[in-house]
Amino acid sequence: FDLLKREPNVEKALHAAFLRVDELYLKGEGTWRPDLTPDPRSQRLNSAGTTAATLLIDQGARKMWVAHAGDSRVVLCRGGAAVALTTDHK
Repeated sequence: FDLLKREPNVEKALHAAFLRVDELYLKGEGTWRPDLTPDPRSQRLNSAGTTAATLLIDQGARKMWVAHAGDSRVVLCRGGAAVALTTDHK
């Protein structure tokens, strides 16, 4: 949420956050669970992929923002029916 304090445009802030995570990954920084996944620094970058989905809700303004990358989807359940909030990347 620090990024949202510096960048009031939510779309720009989410885009910047996704780019920052990508940058950290490419540098081999960040944390991971060795018991669950291999050390990302030991993998070839051209064979690695990513997937992420984020939903930000502002209850006061009654707004929500969705961002996703890779093979991820965001789906809302409304009245027992699935409503796609994202479109697959091609």
